[in-house]
Amino acid sequence: MSEEKKEELEQKEPSEVSEEMVSIEESAEKDSEEDNTEPNIQPNEMENAPQAILEEETAPRKKAKPAYTILLIALLALGLFWRGGMLPSGGNKVAMPVAYAKGDALYLYDLKNEPYQITDKLSAGGNYHYYYSAWGVNCTEDAKMLYYCSDVDKNGTFRLYRKELSSPEQEGVLIDEKVMDYQVSKNGEVCAYLVQDEQGGTNLTVYNGQKHLITKEIPLLQDAYLLSQNGKYIAYQKQVGQNEMNLYVNTIGTEGETLLGEGLQMTAFAKNADCIYYVVTKGKSYNIYTYSFGQKATLIAEKATAMELLENGKDLMYCTQSDSKIKCKDIIVNDTAQAEGEKKASKNPLYTSLENQEWDSPMQNCYVWSDGKVTEVAKEILQATVVKDKSGFVLYSTIDTSSINPVKVSEIQSEDEARYAYFSSLAAAPRLTYLVRPGDTAAPVEKTNIDSDGFLVSPNMEKVAFQEVDAQTGSTKLFTASLGKSKTLSDYQELAAGAQTPSYTGSGESLYYITDLVGGVGKLNVFANGESKSISEKVSGFSVADDLDIAYFISDTDEKTGNGTLQFVEKGTVRTIDTDVFCMQYKEKGNLVYIKNYDIASGKGDLYYWNGKESKLLDEGITAIFIY
Repeated sequence: MSEEKKEELEQKEPSEVSEEMVSIEESAEKDSEEDNTEPNIQPNEMENAPQAILEEETAPRKKAKPAYTILLIALLALGLFWRGGMLPSGGNKVAMPVAYAKGDALYLYDLKNEPYQITDKLSAGGNYHYYYSAWGVNCTEDAKMLYYCSDVDKNGTFRLYRKELSSPEQEGVLIDEKVMDYQVSKNGEVCAYLVQDEQGGTNLTVYNGQKHLITKEIPLLQDAYLLSQNGKYIAYQKQVGQNEMNLYVNTIGTEGETLLGEGLQMTAFAKNADCIYYVVTKGKSYNIYTYSFGQKATLIAEKATAMELLENGKDLMYCTQSDSKIKCKDIIVNDTAQAEGEKKASKNPLYTSLENQEWDSPMQNCYVWSDGKVTEVAKEILQATVVKDKSGFVLYSTIDTSSINPVKVSEIQSEDEARYAYFSSLAAAPRLTYLVRPGDTAAPVEKTNIDSDGFLVSPNMEKVAFQEVDAQTGSTKLFTASLGKSKTLSDYQELAAGAQTPSYTGSGESLYYITDLVGGVGKLNVFANGESKSISEKVSGFSVADDLDIAYFISDTDEKTGNGTLQFVEKGTVRTIDTDVFCMQYKEKGNLVYIKNYDIASGKGDLYYWNGKESKLLDEGITAIFIY
């Protein structure tokens, strides 16, 4: 420990030191609130200062929403918006209609008839789009019902309508005015929404042919309400006092509400299980519950430290505090002892006071909850995260304690310094990373400092891809490895340094990635059949099909207009779809829409639909594509 740190700690009481270290957590909370981040569990308030060093690793992560607006303006103006031409994929199994804005009107292409107008007044002074991307329209999964907004005012409130798509000639049905946000049941028959009342408050209302006022006390928070998939129940938060939130559920069409939990900290809606996972305070700890609509809530875990929904939209990964203890006699050495003869040694008073003490471990235990059963993932880990695909794998890390040296009594002057020294060494120790599918044996990842958020498992579960990060420079190397039937990793291959946005196609046969990115333009590469090869030299954006072994990309982009050549590659063969293309959105089964001849100054372009074989002009001079 440095002399400066010793002097700093000596000037403070132990409680002051603890408060100083805990402020790391408080600072993170404040920053997250200012950035409008999602609510998340916070760890227990620590009884000692040094553990806060590890808290950045063990505490649940708060995921900030992307701050697109200012950045997008600058990058578009410069023509440098990497992957800006790739709108989010639809990812639907059913062929979905295309909704787009032209001027102030909303149009729909239902894939059968010519595009037709739905409303001619999208805006009443407010914004519903940003450049070529628009919001406020939602189509049900079966493509039979459309919800849409109109008359968006300067405050962002709008009129909400719904329309049966089987009858293009029929007008939409007005649900309500001054709507701020809405959710739709799976079949589209029920809609829950937030509406601004005459006093400026926010009401939660449900529409199922009739309006049902649920509560006038809904807070303006993300996930403040959740409508069940069948549209029969709604869960929602209500503020109690100045800072506390409670979670309630209501059976739509009935009076009264049921309290699910007090001191709510976090919720996660498992869409495919039609249930809610939520965290509530329990003294100084946190409990995780699950609630399936129409049933009783079930306690999953106590002393929770983190939870994350698996990508299957059904199961939950969570962590709890370890009950293990750190014995001071195992980590502190009395190097000040002086030999008196050969049998007796004097004891340092500080060592004497510490040698029988035990500290709480900062480690966690990890589990997965699925269909009412708990499966242990790993114990005594540092942190865990869900692999961001539908494979069901979890990635966790532990500390390589073999590199940690005992704390020398001669280098500390108090218990606080002992804690600080030990936990600092833990924080600096190498990490060991493991990949596991709950219930299987964990496979060690034979690289250090893995970017866990970017770890990929191919859809066919035969390969993995990940970035290794240099701790000193932040530079990355992209690796791939084979995933055996016994879920072991082998045949590691380094693909590229500084690779960007690695992505597997829907079949899992091909891994695409960008290298040599300069000024928003880079080289598109593919790794398939055990080897890498370059596809195109001047690519400004690409998108992989999530249901086919195809990648789409825009190349040879004009620096002034931002328009380029739209192409796709399948089994190593590159084909051109069109030229002068600015952006595209993949829909499903080889279908996509794209905007051609886009002019950034006017914000207009021509809209085309590609059915996998040929392009069809839908409309000219359109403003934006609605994302749903």
